[in-house]
Amino acid sequence: MDWAGTAVSSIVDMPRIDVAESEKRSGKIFALVCASLIPFGAHYMKHGLGPLKPFFVSGAEDALDLSHTDFGVFLAAASWPGMVLPLFAGFFVDRKGSSSGAILFTTLCLVGHTVFCIFLTPPLQSFFGAVVGRVIFGLGEGGTGVVQGAILGRWFDGKQISFVV
Repeated sequence: MDWAGTAVSSIVDMPRIDVAESEKRSGKIFALVCASLIPFGAHYMKHGLGPLKPFFVSGAEDALDLSHTDFGVFLAAASWPGMVLPLFAGFFVDRKGSSSGAILFTTLCLVGHTVFCIFLTPPLQSFFGAVVGRVIFGLGEGGTGVVQGAILGRWFDGKQISFVV
């Protein structure tokens, strides 16, 4: 047998890749990446406040001169809704779907963080307004994990679900 016959026989003997299975696998990978990115921004905004503490608390020229307690209230205000919200977020996602849930909860995150930032600026600087912004943000952030679980539960099953969660 010559080299061309060897090449042809090795191509013929290769296991066939089912196109539908390949597309299904790439769809699952895409769903995993997208579902992972939904809570990423919310967690980044929630926990990204910690390294900025010197700009809020210290006596520096451009600091907001808040007390350590005030800064702790900012951190806690985003966490308080997370104690109850996942239950209600689960009901919402079951009734309206994960797409509606993703839109609602990420919009709440955006609106809450925008309100928080607006009330930190000097023209409208208000501690209470900033705390309200953090609570609105917490309402959205608590639901993003529920939406992520709903999306992943739809795309993966069996042994795969334990890996992706």
